[in-house]
Amino acid sequence: MNDDNRLRINKAVRDAAKAGSEVEALKALDEVPEIGLPVASAILTVCYPHKFTILDIRLLGILALSPSRLKSNKPSQPADEQWTAEDYWNEFLPMVKQRSK
Repeated sequence: MNDDNRLRINKAVRDAAKAGSEVEALKALDEVPEIGLPVASAILTVCYPHKFTILDIRLLGILALSPSRLKSNKPSQPADEQWTAEDYWNEFLPMVKQRSK
């Protein structure tokens, strides 16, 4: 990994700590080559476990979660690449928190 990507990762991780910056931090990490949203969520979960949880394909399958924007075309097998940073923050996290109660 080059230094530019390390700087981008470190900045995104720092920014995720700020209220209201979580989605932008997820997007910034998602844009780093070879990271993607699932790895971005894992990185931020390690750093901020009270704010994030890992977007995991097994969890999506167990809970049968898909973004609501796919209502008319929900696939039989949920996939992590269906989720955007906004979907993750606005739908996935609240659903997982609700189910964990």
